[in-house]
Amino acid sequence: MRLLNLRYGFATNSSSTHSVVLIDKKNHITDDGEIGKFGWDFFTARSENAKRVYMGILAMDAIAKVHGLSVEDTCALASAWCGAPIDADMYVDHQSMITLPTVHAAGYNYSRTTQVSRRFFDDMLNFVLKDEVAILGGNDNDEESHSLLAMSEVVSNSRMRKFFYEDDPKSISARYDETGKFWTLFRKKSGDKIRVSFDPFADASKSECPELVDVKITDWCDAGCAYCYQGSTRDGKHASKDVIGNIAYELGELGVFEVALGGGEPTAHPDFLNILDQFNWAGIKPNFSTRKAEYVHEHRDKLRGKVGAIGLSADSPRVLRKQLSLLEPCDLDILVQVAVGSCDKEDLCKMMDICKMFGRGILFLGWKSTERGKSGPAHKVDLKPVLNSYVSKGKFPSWNGPRVSFDTCMVVEMRGWLKDHKVPEYMFTLREGAHSMYIDAVLERMSKSSYDELFMPLPKKDFREGLMEYFQKL
Repeated sequence: MRLLNLRYGFATNSSSTHSVVLIDKKNHITDDGEIGKFGWDFFTARSENAKRVYMGILAMDAIAKVHGLSVEDTCALASAWCGAPIDADMYVDHQSMITLPTVHAAGYNYSRTTQVSRRFFDDMLNFVLKDEVAILGGNDNDEESHSLLAMSEVVSNSRMRKFFYEDDPKSISARYDETGKFWTLFRKKSGDKIRVSFDPFADASKSECPELVDVKITDWCDAGCAYCYQGSTRDGKHASKDVIGNIAYELGELGVFEVALGGGEPTAHPDFLNILDQFNWAGIKPNFSTRKAEYVHEHRDKLRGKVGAIGLSADSPRVLRKQLSLLEPCDLDILVQVAVGSCDKEDLCKMMDICKMFGRGILFLGWKSTERGKSGPAHKVDLKPVLNSYVSKGKFPSWNGPRVSFDTCMVVEMRGWLKDHKVPEYMFTLREGAHSMYIDAVLERMSKSSYDELFMPLPKKDFREGLMEYFQKL
């Protein structure tokens, strides 16, 4: 299994360490350990039966958590999937359990159901059953390691393993890309996203339909920011709730994982909370950006569980401190958004320090030269020395600032800095329209990004087919 792309999230620790490895086919390695008891002790699963049982236990765990069947039915279904007898006494240590993803599918009477992805399981099973693949077990509490690790090639790196281990299957959604021959998996709780493939010729440079859609739901805003690249004002209109509802349904049918709701000021839409419900019903995690910390504070209980992350826009330390102070304590995922050039270097550093103090990440947005942004940045700020000031000196440099991320526009500018700091290229995207797109629900049109000035009208008929055709040309 190859890691193609990863959008980084939080990490988990593990005590048992099971590894899927590649070995020389000529190496006559046999099973070592009791088949069906894959715990802390060193073991080797090389035979077809041992690997089928290991995979069957993963299926048993996921089926039990997602479908709530009886023990007997769960074991019978897992046995049918893996092609080997599985019983309830078998186990894989919980700290090395690989979580199988799920798919969100249409059910009866317009309902939506969550199902363990049989196709992903079959792909993974076929890979594991190859003669050159073995599963090695052990733990990280001993100084020793499995004797075969030194002569093997580990299939997945630590970031990939942390993505899959110890999680609720319902929180990981999966989608297969027929054109690129890769899987995209999305963690609903954290926003982590990973693209992997069991095909050596997979190409994840472009998705056949979007994974993320930026949706403008209103053009109304009372902030009047000089750098607003949407040009939103108090005279701006709200998108029709019926149009938004149709967009939510159609994007759900396409398997879109998440939307970024924006404007204008999205919380000003009179149906905002219902809009969040519409996207959640469609199996899509909604995120939104706002300047209204007061709204988030007032509606935090209603927002909890409905949204992924909230982007809090700020352009001055004074405003940001006031916003974050109002929201404390707050268990919602708040990410501070700053357009580079909206403030000077000194204020930018102060805002980074405030983010660090409150434990919030900061997203740097590249300057967009449309609408009111056409006049250009109010301040010329080179972000690289600002970030370097938070890197400690010495043999082993460490980061001493808040969690930092960039939008696609900013990544292009910061690519050299990212390379210098050894950030792997699979952790960022340089191209708009590769995996995401923009929909203006107010004017009912679509484009590559929210700052692209080439628009197409939303399809009136055959919405999904029309959107897919448009997206594939981007």
